[in-house]
Amino acid sequence: MVDAVVDGETGILHQPKSIEGIKQALLALTNNADLRAKNVKTGYGTRTYFFTTDILVNTMRKYYQNLLGRPSND
Repeated sequence: MVDAVVDGETGILHQPKSIEGIKQALLALTNNADLRAKNVKTGYGTRTYFFTTDILVNTMRKYYQNLLGRPSND
């Protein structure tokens, strides 16, 4: 499964628990309409392509089969 956030494309990544990082990401989005629009458009495209119900269900099924030591049927 792909990551939901690609830095600068579908969102802005920052270090965990970094207040300064969150602040900088929010300022970048607040001050740049083109960046906001790009993130929305790319994020929606990524979600509709990689995160369909079928893909998520199959990914989770394979994950739990692997945890249980059962081979997947693919």
